[in-house]
Amino acid sequence: MKYPYFNVVKSKVGIQNILKLRYQVLVLEYNFFPENNTHEIADEYDFYSKTIHIGAFDENSELIGSLRIVLDGELGFPSKDYLNFQTICLPSEFGCEHFQKDKVADIGRLVIAKNSCTHQLKKGYDQMTSYKLIAVAHSLAKKAGVTMCCAISNPRLIKLFLSLGYLPMGSKQICNKNKLPFIPIIGEVNRLICHPILDL
Repeated sequence: MKYPYFNVVKSKVGIQNILKLRYQVLVLEYNFFPENNTHEIADEYDFYSKTIHIGAFDENSELIGSLRIVLDGELGFPSKDYLNFQTICLPSEFGCEHFQKDKVADIGRLVIAKNSCTHQLKKGYDQMTSYKLIAVAHSLAKKAGVTMCCAISNPRLIKLFLSLGYLPMGSKQICNKNKLPFIPIIGEVNRLICHPILDL
């Protein structure tokens, strides 16, 4: 088996481990969010029936990275606070003007543990793990009947997403909630790089 390996995480304990990893990365390492007593970063989408969690695991089966996919449903998408799905116009490359919400997947909450690799090429290792996590998400989204994926990218990750086939939907903006910069992006699944879990 190649490492890291990737799996869909379905159990409550597994998802809670993802929430704790987010806290470790987003709060303790990057200070994107304030500390809290739960030591988790969670929202209403994490135990939602339309959410798929993907974990990256090392040779000891320890969780070292994660990402989630949210499909259309009664809660809408996490990125609805950033993108107006009713009015946004798609790039001409997509062959249609507007979203079909039931054919869209929201890709987000990408985190990689700081101590996931002690190798001197850690930065490259992190990028490879992130790249494959996103590519696995594309494959699972396509399997679910999705035709487009959207994401709210940290500007530091925009090159990674562009290399996977995404297009920016405007320039860098500032989130009203957390005051962090972001760039909205979208990709047509048939043009995005996809990898089935078993192929990695």
